[in-house]
Amino acid sequence: MFSKATLYAIQMLAYMASQKQNGQYFPVRKIGAELGLPVYFLSKIVKRLVRSGIVDTSRGIKGGMRFRKPPTQISLYDIIQAFEGDKRFVDCILGLPQCEDFEGCTFHRRYLKIRDQLIGLFQKTSIAEIAKQWKRGAVQTKEEKIQ
Repeated sequence: MFSKATLYAIQMLAYMASQKQNGQYFPVRKIGAELGLPVYFLSKIVKRLVRSGIVDTSRGIKGGMRFRKPPTQISLYDIIQAFEGDKRFVDCILGLPQCEDFEGCTFHRRYLKIRDQLIGLFQKTSIAEIAKQWKRGAVQTKEEKIQ
């Protein structure tokens, strides 16, 4: 349903939120190594997160990225919007070119009934909630999977 960039961003931010923060910067290379994600691609994702106001970055030895606001105030919807915009919720979920809310295909008309509920779910779920699953071990880093 979502692009790799969106999913990787959620994973990166959940990982950061699961760690002790205190304004700490997280090096992108370290996050990539921990999660087994491509660092080159993550660097592009970080740029989008900065433009969206979700993280700040700093260069140098102790550089990396950190949250601009507490993870409890960053919803999954905020992250989805940063990478997907409204298109995932407005465009036809089947990708049909002439399908839209007012003259949608059969599936789109059915989807409209649950779309607002889905958006509400993403708006109500913070990255901090996802991080709690990480802390409980429901989500694992690359190294934890190997062991």
